[in-house]
Amino acid sequence: MKKFNLAPIHIGWKSMVVSAALLITGAQAKTWTSADGGKTFNGELTSYDAKTGSVKVTLSNGKKRTFNRKFLSKQDIQYLAESQKQPVEPVSKAPKTKKAPSKKSHQTKKSPSAKTGAYYNGSTIFQPRPEVNGKKPWNVQNFGPVGLGIDLVKPNFTMVITNVEEGSPAAKTGKLKTGQIIESINGQILEERDPREILADIITQAEATDGKISLKIKDAGTVLVTLPVMGAYTKTWPLDCPKSDKIVRKLADYLAAQKEPGWGAVLFMLSTGEEKDLKVVRKWMAGIETIGDFNWHKGFKGHGLCEYYLRTGDKKVLPVIKKMTEELKANMYRGAWSGRGGPAHFSYGSLHAAGAPCATFLILAKVCGV
Repeated sequence: MKKFNLAPIHIGWKSMVVSAALLITGAQAKTWTSADGGKTFNGELTSYDAKTGSVKVTLSNGKKRTFNRKFLSKQDIQYLAESQKQPVEPVSKAPKTKKAPSKKSHQTKKSPSAKTGAYYNGSTIFQPRPEVNGKKPWNVQNFGPVGLGIDLVKPNFTMVITNVEEGSPAAKTGKLKTGQIIESINGQILEERDPREILADIITQAEATDGKISLKIKDAGTVLVTLPVMGAYTKTWPLDCPKSDKIVRKLADYLAAQKEPGWGAVLFMLSTGEEKDLKVVRKWMAGIETIGDFNWHKGFKGHGLCEYYLRTGDKKVLPVIKKMTEELKANMYRGAWSGRGGPAHFSYGSLHAAGAPCATFLILAKVCGV
C-alpha cells in the first residue's frame, strides 16, 4: 500500500498540560494504517492524549509527526486505548509543541523563514511558495466538493476565501464569504506537505466517514460544512470501487452540460464506455473545423480527436486531423515545438509540456491513416 506522511495537528500547550498527555515508555515501532485502509506508515508511538485524541509518533526516518486518532484505523485506535494501560513517565513540564493559531496569529506570526519544516528551507520544485509581496498567491480555484475558492498567501499558507460556489455545501451554511481567512480545517493548518495533498486528504477522510468538515474562520468562529458521504476508496481503486464510479459519473454528467469540450474532456467522456457519453462527444464533433491556434491546443486536444475517430470511424474528422498535422509540420523548429505556434517562438523552451503531446498526437494521426 501507499506510504504517507500525516500532516501535524497543533494543540496548545496548556491543553496538553491539563489533559496530562501520556508518555509511553518502551514502545516499539509498528505499522499504522489510515482510517480508509488505503495508506500505511511505520513509526513508534511516543505519546497519546486520550482527551484530545492527539497522537505523536516518531517515524522510521527519525522525524516526528502529530495527528488526531480519527485518521487511524479502528485497530490502531484500539492499540492506543490499550497503550494507556502501560507504565508511563510523569509529565514534568509541558511538551514542546507549536501553539495553536490565535485570532491575531495570521498577522503577527513570525516569518516562515524561522520555521523548520520542508516548506521553509530552500526552494522546491513541486511546492512553490507564494511570493513575499503576496501578489502571486497559490490559487485553489475549487476546494473540491466543498465549493470554496481559496488563495494561499503569506505567511505560508494562510487561506483566504476567494469565492463561494452557488448551491455548494459551503454556500448552504450561509456563513462563508469572500475575504474571510480560514485559520484551520478540521484542526489542521497547511504546512510540511504540498497543501493540495493536505486539502485532498481532508476531503477524502470526510467523504469516507461522516462528511463533516470544520472550518475555523478568523473573527467568525467555526463553520461546519457537510459533504455527501461517498464511502472510502477500495484497495483496488479505481477498479472495482463504488466511490470511483460515483466520481466518474458525476464528472461525466458535468461535462455533458458543456457546449464544447475543454482540455481532456473528449478523452474522459470516451473512457467511461457509456453510450450516452459517446453521444455527447458526437455532438461536440459535429461541424468541427479545427482545434485552436496554438501548439498547446493541438497537442492536448488532438488526442481526443484521434481517439474519437478510432472509436467511431467517423471520417468527418479526418480533414481536421490532417489540417492539424500540416500546421504542426509548419511550426516545427529543430525537431520540436514551442507553446504558441511560431517556428522560433521559444518563450517557454522547446520540447517541453507542449512539444511532447504534439509528437504523440502525430503518432496517433498516423494510426488514423492521416
